[in-house]
Amino acid sequence: MWYLHAEAGPVIFYYDAYLTTTLPVESIQPLDQGMSLARQYYTMDDSKKAITEIERGDLVRVRLTMVVPAGLALCGGRRPTARRLEAVDASITTDMTVPAKYTLQDYAERGWGWWYFDHTELRDQKVVLSTDYLPAGTYVFTYLARASSVGTFKVIPPTASEFLFLGCGGRGAGSVFVVKP
Repeated sequence: MWYLHAEAGPVIFYYDAYLTTTLPVESIQPLDQGMSLARQYYTMDDSKKAITEIERGDLVRVRLTMVVPAGLALCGGRRPTARRLEAVDASITTDMTVPAKYTLQDYAERGWGWWYFDHTELRDQKVVLSTDYLPAGTYVFTYLARASSVGTFKVIPPTASEFLFLGCGGRGAGSVFVVKP
């Protein structure tokens, strides 16, 4: 956009330039600015071997890992799900209190430290978590998603940050996920 300002002397041009770029999602690398994030997908039968593809209609277990080296106040995160993987609300059958006894099966199904996240939203394309305070440590949040459409999908990286200090945060890696017919 050009602006022309004419005076008695020389002509002065004022202009604005806008640049829009895109980066292939699968080439986005993790970024650690005070916390690190990772996301893996697992079948319901095997919580040890990560997958990158699944059959349409199947459930997939999504495991989000957040490493926080120092305590954070008012922390929130957005974890985009793979397009056409729809998060399943299992809170109806889930007790959100801190467990007195914790087993390996509990870790596989629910993760570790999920009780710190006092607000969880399962939206169409993402899962949103937030908490007033998150002590230093490693947290694993697990949720279920159903593969609803066939295709190869580029998955936006998970992100998290402090609400008041947006410079303190992190981002996971971008990836590709395949839903087979």
